[in-house]
Amino acid sequence: MGIREGKIEVIDNYPGSGNAEYSSFTPGESKQVQLTIGVMEMQADMRKIITEFNRSQDYIQIKPVAYVEGTDYDAGYEKLKLDVVQGKAPDLISTYGIDYESLVNKGVFVNLYEYMEADPECNKEMFVPSVLKAYETEGCLYTVAPSFLIHTMWGRSSLLQGRHGVDMNELIQILKENGGDINNIYGFSADESVLRTLCSLGMSQFINWGDGTCDFANDEFYQILEFAKEYRGTSFESLYLATRENEILLTLGLITSVEDYCLESELYGEDVDFVGYPTTEGTGTVASFLGDALAVNAKSGYLQEAWKFIKYYLLHGYDGSGFPIMQDQFEEVLLASIEEIWVEEDGQFARVAKKSYTERDVVSIQIYKAEQKDVDAVKQLVEQVTGKFQYYNAIQNIIDEEAEYYFSGHKNLQVVAEVIQNRVRLYLQESR
Repeated sequence: MGIREGKIEVIDNYPGSGNAEYSSFTPGESKQVQLTIGVMEMQADMRKIITEFNRSQDYIQIKPVAYVEGTDYDAGYEKLKLDVVQGKAPDLISTYGIDYESLVNKGVFVNLYEYMEADPECNKEMFVPSVLKAYETEGCLYTVAPSFLIHTMWGRSSLLQGRHGVDMNELIQILKENGGDINNIYGFSADESVLRTLCSLGMSQFINWGDGTCDFANDEFYQILEFAKEYRGTSFESLYLATRENEILLTLGLITSVEDYCLESELYGEDVDFVGYPTTEGTGTVASFLGDALAVNAKSGYLQEAWKFIKYYLLHGYDGSGFPIMQDQFEEVLLASIEEIWVEEDGQFARVAKKSYTERDVVSIQIYKAEQKDVDAVKQLVEQVTGKFQYYNAIQNIIDEEAEYYFSGHKNLQVVAEVIQNRVRLYLQESR
């Protein structure tokens, strides 16, 4: 671009993504530290934060390394693991989309709590505590991101009456008491199987990541398999009417804002309670990091510099999606939800809806602001987080493959669960 104040300034353009990256160089011997960050795929928000960080100071520069070519995630993950074994892994590693617990057991990552304890600008007490706790492994924190989402299940308050943390039998009983069954639950994604959703929400019920053991040959896992086999859902023409007329008794899915809670209350016609997913431990309400969560390679020669980038990412990386992990930003988001937004058009002021839902000729719902009770309900929901939503692709592939024999009637429940138990146990042993 040019030379200014003794520095050479360069802009690299990326036509395919519409992004540009700014760099500056001082002629002569470089004293910069260059760190690499490994991701499966480079996302626009990560490229943006890297560019902003690189621009903010001269000492450290971050260079991304993408492992996935095309759509082959498994090959990309295997390449990352090979780099780890050979001591060539990046200084920072995104744990998004990978089974990072198997790498934790190998001592690949540093405990981020050690850096938080020594950093008054980004210490442990400055984070939303329940979400950090959910991502701990034996009291240590190995990965973190600026924002998070809540995965849970909810229904009208008059039905649930504050109950949460129920197991499968208790959940079925709640539905039965109100004239329904599992097919009166709405919200499973069309993009993934019911079994994958339930496993991703509660894998910690069956696997002890600390010692690498598992237990799938039990009643709780049998019930998940039975649920996945029997669930068909409820057909309806109007989500609003099905919810108001009790064809839908419970909804499962994501809560990403106070406005989400307000919208669900409008759909149900009263305040909603969060019962959580069926579980034998905790509340059944879990969190997931949004976007790239980062870990630090324990073998990096620049551990302090790597932490400096993670701190910058946490303090500046929240982009308005989901909830921020920093407690002060979290409180600001909650406070902003009770304020209305007005815009001026042609000399007239109009309110702007923060959330809306419309069914033609049925209903139009506009959420302009939340009430304090809505904020309190969401704050309580976040405090109830007791686990994390995590995909474990290698383990899930084993479960899906063997469960198909039960779904098709070729093997009984106990035999399938025992095979899953043996195969997952072997996988965990080989991963340590």
